[in-house]
Amino acid sequence: MAKNEITDDIDFQKLLITMVSAVFFFIGLKWLIPKVTKDVNTTVTIDEAALDKVDRNLSRQLAEQLYNAMENCGTDDDTIDTVFGDIVGNIRLAAAVYNDFGQRGYGTFGAPMWGSGTNKSLLGWLKLELSDSRFSQWAALYSKIGVKV
Repeated sequence: MAKNEITDDIDFQKLLITMVSAVFFFIGLKWLIPKVTKDVNTTVTIDEAALDKVDRNLSRQLAEQLYNAMENCGTDDDTIDTVFGDIVGNIRLAAAVYNDFGQRGYGTFGAPMWGSGTNKSLLGWLKLELSDSRFSQWAALYSKIGVKV
């Protein structure tokens, strides 16, 4: 084999690797960029007497569990389902979790990453992370307490 043939083979391999990498990059890009959605209310108004009946440590802990389940690539669906089960029967706790989650930066691939992206409420994050059918369960819960979905 001549030196030019070896160089041509190496150049072809580099080109092939670059093309395959580009295809996987664009497939990943399409998968990671969510639909554009409008965000929802930033806080739920509940009176102080109702808040006194809610374990604020628990609501903060549940809000953090939801954030941790969604903050990186991929979604921890089991944790989200567990938290939903914990709050679905307790409107005050659901409102406290929503308020404790607050507004957090949501980023996507090709945009500012998680923690420094566009501020979104809990429902804003859930809308981007869950399927429409799963999100509708959360939307129904929070519409009961006055959050615009």
